[in-house]
Amino acid sequence: MAVGKSITLAMMGGTAAGAGAGALMKMAADAEQLAIQMEVLTGSAEMAAATIAELRKMATESPFGAEQLIAGAKTMIQFGVSADKAVQHMRSLSEIAAGDTQRLESLTLAFSQSAAAGRLMGQDVLQMVNAGFNPMLEISRKTGESMLEVKKRMEQGAISFSEVSAAFQSATSECGRFNGMNSRIMETTSGKFARMTENLRDIGRMIGGILIPHFATLTQVVIDALPAVIKIGQTLGTALVAAVKAFIAAMQPAIE
Repeated sequence: MAVGKSITLAMMGGTAAGAGAGALMKMAADAEQLAIQMEVLTGSAEMAAATIAELRKMATESPFGAEQLIAGAKTMIQFGVSADKAVQHMRSLSEIAAGDTQRLESLTLAFSQSAAAGRLMGQDVLQMVNAGFNPMLEISRKTGESMLEVKKRMEQGAISFSEVSAAFQSATSECGRFNGMNSRIMETTSGKFARMTENLRDIGRMIGGILIPHFATLTQVVIDALPAVIKIGQTLGTALVAAVKAFIAAMQPAIE
C-alpha cells in the first residue's frame, strides 16, 4: 500500500515537474520568437535585443508587463516609428495609461496612427481622449493658445506629430500632470505584486532558455526517427490487416 502510494506521488510529482518545465520552455520559446519578430521589424539583431532589454527593464518599473510594452513598441515600429523612439514613447504612454491595459493599447494605436500620418487628426484625438488624455489640452498649456485656436490648427492639419510627441513628453515630465504615475502605482500592493511577477517571469525565461537546447536536441532526434517509425507502423498495419482477413476467412465456414 505504501509502495503504491509512493509510486503515485512520484508519478504526480513527475507530471507536475514536466508541466512546469514545459511552461518554462514555452516562455523561453515565446521570447525567442519575439526576438526574431523584433529583429525583422528593426532590421538589426543588436537593435532588437537592446529594444527588448530596455522594455523588459521598464516593465519592472511600471505596472505593465514586458509583453504589453513590447507589443506597444512593435505597433509603433510597424507604423514607422524608430525602435529607440518607440521605447521613449512607451515610457510616456505607460505613465498616462496609469496601469490600465486597455487605455495603453488605445493610446498606443492612436499615437502610432498620428505618427504615420505625420500630424494630429480628429480621429486620433477622439481615441486619445477616450483613453484619458487630450493632447490638445497639453498643447494649449504649452503654447498659451486657446483650445479653439488649437482645434482650428488641428483641423487645418497644422499640428505635427512632433508636437503631439512633445505633448506626451511634457505631460509626463517634471510638473506634468502624469509625472511619476508609474512609480506611485508601483508602491501600491498591486504594483509590488506586478514587479514580483515580472521578476519571476524573467527567471522563468532564463531557466526555460537553459532547457530549450536539450529539448530541441530531443525533438530533432524524434523528427529524424519519424520516417522509420512511420515505416514500422505501416508494416504493422499491413500485418494486422492480413491477420484480421485470415481470421475472418478461417471463421467463415463455422459461421455458415
